Amino acid sequence: MHPVILVFCVFFGFMETDDRMGCGSGSQNVTLERTGFVRCSVVSESGRIFAVTRADRGLVLEEIREQGERTPYPDAEWNRTEPAIDPVTHFMNIRCIIIDEHDCLWILDGGAATCAKGAKLVQISLAENRVSRLISLDDVVLSRTFNFETMRIDSAQQTIYITDTQIPELLVVDLEKGTSHLEQHI
Repeated sequence: MHPVILVFCVFFGFMETDDRMGCGSGSQNVTLERTGFVRCSVVSESGRIFAVTRADRGLVLEEIREQGERTPYPDAEWNRTEPAIDPVTHFMNIRCIIIDEHDCLWILDGGAATCAKGAKLVQISLAENRVSRLISLDDVVLSRTFNFETMRIDSAQQTIYITDTQIPELLVVDLEKGTSHLEQHI
């Protein structure tokens, strides 16, 4: 039996609660003590806790284990933030995390602000603890300013919808084709 779930996102000093996002789904009541700043968190059906936290070098994705042990997820290499790293194969600006119905963790990464590269969706199989898919969103970032906010997955349609923080647009990502397009909503 799982405890009641609380999923929270912290943006610029205030906290939002939302049982649908982690900004993700499948939430359970969790207490993240001594972890410092938590941008967002999500809990898998099996009770595994994942959080985007602030480290000395920036935001990192971690799995929070028993007794509050924090482990870079899926590994330390993806979470490196030195200036000379490849923004395509490392987390640069994690905006949102969510777990789909197939027990995969999806990470929305806004990419490197300094070079407008590395915007991507990363899918991690929780069964295998490895990156299973990477979808580049650089074309959207390079074509105009898109400020990633959050995402929702429609598994039946094999689609991810990503919102913009400033403009009433959706970035629609076709998971079967690995392509994306913008839809403007007024």
